Amino acid sequence: MVERRRSLWKEIARHWVDYLFISPFFITFAIFKLYPLLWALQLSFSQWRGFGPMKFVGLENYRVVLKDPYIVQSLVNTLQFAYILLPTGIFLSIVLAVFLNLRTLPGRGVFRTIYFLPYVTSSVIVAIVFTMLFDDHMGWVNRGLEAVGLDSVAWLRGSPWAAKWVVIILTHWGGLGYNVLLFLGGLQAIDNELYEAARIDGASEWQIFWR
Repeated sequence: MVERRRSLWKEIARHWVDYLFISPFFITFAIFKLYPLLWALQLSFSQWRGFGPMKFVGLENYRVVLKDPYIVQSLVNTLQFAYILLPTGIFLSIVLAVFLNLRTLPGRGVFRTIYFLPYVTSSVIVAIVFTMLFDDHMGWVNRGLEAVGLDSVAWLRGSPWAAKWVVIILTHWGGLGYNVLLFLGGLQAIDNELYEAARIDGASEWQIFWR
């Protein structure tokens, strides 16, 4: 165990420049992802009103949640959300990644920036934009529907399914760029010689994509 620790520190000392360059990611992850997660876990076992002392209550909060009459409906909504979001998100991410990977696409860098920009946009700004788009009375989407002779839709206060689709679209718009970036990185890691060899063998673009 001691030897492993020594070898680990030697490895870090040897490549300290590399670790220095990747450290911002881990620092940001620890501050904005890991710490809030641990803080939320602590709050789930505590009673706290935002000020004053925090009281440890064990599993009491979980007992209260399980007795809530809306818990089943909330779980159903979550499953429906995931059932629609995951397949559509993966499909759209792959399609956009293949599109952005085309060498014949002019301005590829601009398109990549446009697709990734929503991911780094503040969630508050995203919420404001989508409120302006899907507002029941003055939303731009309803104005477009009325302009072509269709009835407006109460997106946020009407049908529960309409509200779910708004949330799904919002989630896709905000997080799709990151998934596209992952798939795009995988596509670009494939050697171009493999594509050229497949085309020489007579494979179509569809066959190249699947195989």
